[in-house]
Amino acid sequence: MREDAKETILWTMDQLTEDNKAYLAALPERLDLADMCFVHANPYNPKGWRYVMDRKYAMRSFGSAKFRLCCIGHSHRPLVITRNHLFSATIDPVKGDRNYDISDTKRRIFNCGSVGQPRDRDPRACYLIIDTTERQIRFHRVAYNIAKTIAAIKAAGLPEQLGHRLKKGL
Repeated sequence: MREDAKETILWTMDQLTEDNKAYLAALPERLDLADMCFVHANPYNPKGWRYVMDRKYAMRSFGSAKFRLCCIGHSHRPLVITRNHLFSATIDPVKGDRNYDISDTKRRIFNCGSVGQPRDRDPRACYLIIDTTERQIRFHRVAYNIAKTIAAIKAAGLPEQLGHRLKKGL
């Protein structure tokens, strides 16, 4: 882990109230709803903090549970991984706003991206909406005031590099 990341984690921990900590501690590591799974890093070892960005970890994730759709984050890079068959998966990085039809029976992992520290060279915030009625997942990009965020990072005494990365989505 980079030194600026460690410093930021420690700073963030100091900002949390006891109520914040209790709330976070009570959250499940993984949430399974119907045929969907929601987890921060990966479904097979949520506390292992492995990135799911390649075939190896995608196949481990698909093998860990019977979900049809899984939403993850952690890497801050929006992408869609579709399982083609037992040993094959397609990895599709998501650029800009995009819709995915989920009316078929294919198994997919959706990395929703990041609303604060994007890592895909697009500085805009990225999120997704799951519409179970329309059977669509929609990725959205939203511009925000990066200069104000950089000023807040600097005012908090955090490493300036964190703010500069925001401009480039790194």
